[in-house]
Amino acid sequence: MERVLVVDRGHGMSPDDVQQGFGALGGSWKRATRTTRQQGRRLHGEQGKGRFAAFGIGDVVEWCTVHEDGPATETRIRAERHNLRRFEITTASAEREKGTTVSIVPVHEAAGKQLEQDSLIDTLSAEFAIYLQVP
Repeated sequence: MERVLVVDRGHGMSPDDVQQGFGALGGSWKRATRTTRQQGRRLHGEQGKGRFAAFGIGDVVEWCTVHEDGPATETRIRAERHNLRRFEITTASAEREKGTTVSIVPVHEAAGKQLEQDSLIDTLSAEFAIYLQVP
């Protein structure tokens, strides 16, 4: 396994949301609300540490998020395990649909073995069932 890719087709994060969300460890805007701003979907996470959990899977994590309030904006956030205090943030005009994609590379060998277990699908399905949507 070389890469883990997570795709969320929600409303994405604005550049301001990114600055607030990636500015410091601990705390999250999600703590003040329980549902998404636009669609009223239930939120997952609120402690502001989930973004760091990805480094248990791989060394480099990149978030790409598109937000469409006003002109569509794509914001990329890149961080490396060896420097968890530094998040590189770039913003440009968007050329894809709104939502957020997280890419984790390279996958650590132990994490890859865990991710390849058949029981993982059942575990994730139970944890995230309320958030999942079948096309």
